[in-house]
Amino acid sequence: MAAFSSKATGNWDAESETTWNEAGHPTAGDTVVIQNGHTVTLDSATACGTLTIDSGGVLTDATNNVGITVSGITAVTGTMTLGTAACSFGSGVTVEYSLEVSAGGTVTGGSGDWTVGSLQCQTATSTLTMTSGTCTIDSCRDTAYGLIVIADATFNHNNGTITFTGISADMHVDALAHSLYNLIINSGNTHRLRKDIIIENDLTITSGTFSTGTSNYALTVTGNLSNAGTFVPNASLVTLNGTGQSLTGSWTFWHFTKSVAAADTLTFDNTGTYTFGGNVTLNGAVGELLSLVSDSAGNAFSFIMLAGAVKTSLDYLSIKDSDASGTVSALKPIAPTNSTEVSGNTDWSGSAYVIPAGMKTILNYYY
Repeated sequence: MAAFSSKATGNWDAESETTWNEAGHPTAGDTVVIQNGHTVTLDSATACGTLTIDSGGVLTDATNNVGITVSGITAVTGTMTLGTAACSFGSGVTVEYSLEVSAGGTVTGGSGDWTVGSLQCQTATSTLTMTSGTCTIDSCRDTAYGLIVIADATFNHNNGTITFTGISADMHVDALAHSLYNLIINSGNTHRLRKDIIIENDLTITSGTFSTGTSNYALTVTGNLSNAGTFVPNASLVTLNGTGQSLTGSWTFWHFTKSVAAADTLTFDNTGTYTFGGNVTLNGAVGELLSLVSDSAGNAFSFIMLAGAVKTSLDYLSIKDSDASGTVSALKPIAPTNSTEVSGNTDWSGSAYVIPAGMKTILNYYY
């Protein structure tokens, strides 16, 4: 293994070359440093042991799109621009961080897929634009974090997908300033929140466990939720704030909110069971009902409120094909106000449907 540093008038061993694949270029296992003022262009599929891009140094794959594999740590205080090719940074390696965007560093992703052991963007002057493809995090930091993005950093999810496939890992993405787009949990391990999180599109648990953490961090999802593994809500609030959302698989929630000002539909998997243990808010508005429906007409989904659950706000709903018979007897019937039942329901009735004011005006016209 050798150490390679860019030189004053060129890079590596050939004084006038600026591409990676020149005479004496770095190979797998080598230690590579790109120094201030130097730009290195990848011109063939490239590998090395560790990669450091100093402040003022540049590495680009946006021209030739050939890809890079770094078996150890990649530390960026300069600029790294990636393209359409797949890239790998410390895959499967438990270190301080496999890919770290440090103070002053900028990493810009293209559309190529990434595989990363662990990922950090943790200073006010660091900038990370994710791939618009899939970033697979397959290990973790030596302190158990897989992903850290703090509030002061500049972060763009780029409509990409982050998939956790490795060992138990925590994620810290400050929801006050940043959000993820798609999040997939696909491992046999537990992955925990260490901060409130916003997912702007879909949350998918293919396998393994996704936990909101013992500090009960809030989870907000704008897209759909799918669960074939385990979701541990602790005492957290889960908020659905998108339109036309759906839930697939069975879910257990503690505090839960879905509130709309315009008519909308929340679709439940008819084979799933939906269990609520805390404050439950499901509401539409006058003349703008929130419809709770099964994904299979005539086949009811199970809606269960446990002892201790609170009907915080169940109002202006339209319910079809929902079985609430598993709800604790003290809370049956569910009896939402200003609501209507279409068909196929069990233990929802209990109060008369209140006709919205606008509809009363129309009906009075005919009397």
